[in-house]
Parts: sequence; C-alpha cells; structure tokens
Amino acid sequence: MMDEKHDFENDLAGDDELSDLSIVENEPSEALIRDLKENIQGELREIIKKYLIIFFADQEMYYGGLIPTEVLFSPLYVSTVANFDISKATDNAYSVLQHVDDIYDQDPDADDDGSVSGDVRLMTTLLRECASLDIPKTFAPGISLIFLELCKGVNIVSLQSILKLQERYRTPEERQRQILNFWQLIAA
Repeated sequence: MMDEKHDFENDLAGDDELSDLSIVENEPSEALIRDLKENIQGELREIIKKYLIIFFADQEMYYGGLIPTEVLFSPLYVSTVANFDISKATDNAYSVLQHVDDIYDQDPDADDDGSVSGDVRLMTTLLRECASLDIPKTFAPGISLIFLELCKGVNIVSLQSILKLQERYRTPEERQRQILNFWQLIAA
C-alpha cells in the first residue's frame, strides 16, 4: 500500500489534448430548439396514448360500449393527461363531484364507517388503480379526470376551459387569478 499521494495536476500539465479543449459557446438556432420541442412533445403524446390504452383497456363509456380510440386520443384528453397535476385535478374533481351523488359505487362489503366522503374515496381509488397499473404519478391525475368524464358521465367541461386559460395566460399568477375567477363563476 502506498502512503504517498498522487499528484494528478502534474500528470495533466503536459497533456496537450486537455489543454486544447475549450468550451464552445454557440447557441442552438431557434429552428433546432423548435424541432427538439416538437420531437419531445410528439414522444410525450405517444407515451400518454400508451398509458391511456393501459388504463382504459377494460373500461366502458358511462352509457355502455367501448371507448373509441379517437375519443380517448383527442387533443383535449392527451393535453389533460399532460397538464393536470394532482392538485389541479383533485380540485377540479371535488368541485364537480360535490354536485353529483349517484356515481359512487356502493360496495356493501366495503369497510367504510362513513368517515371518508364518496368523492375522496373515488379519487383515491382511481389514483390507486393508476399506481397498480404502473402509470406514472404525473399522468394519473389527468387520467382520473378523463375516467370521471367518459366512464362516470360527470361533465367536466372545465377541462377545456382551464386548458384554454393556461394557454392564454402565461404567468402562473395570471393563470391562477383567471382560474379562480372561472371557478367563482361556475359556483355562482
């Protein structure tokens, strides 16, 4: 075993290859950046579609029948999966579900003492189902909202409106203010 320390700086001092390296400060062109964004967005859409297929493979529309892929893959639903985080999705779901009573599956074997409301139970069940199917946590909230609309018949018209608000108002503060105004109008 060697007790002396190795002097790496001296080893590199005469290495011309390393001394000739310089950082290139060329910025990518706008066209390159646009192409990269489009490629990434295209790949993300395809990934989302795969998870939509996984979740909705055995689900039916609320009025019966299989869910058509053209409906499931609509830009609105793909955008919902991509853009709704858990906070936004649960806020949206709870605000709509508070006006709907007949969509909760009442399982007589459920060990429920009534301390958990039906809307909370439904949302946690949907999120657990997503987890059991290995759906990424970032996609589960949007998929849950789509389930409510397509499989339970809960009209979540706010999805489209909120997504439009997000596009129009670029800063988070502007978006939050407009979304709050939107929900106040719906509640009134």
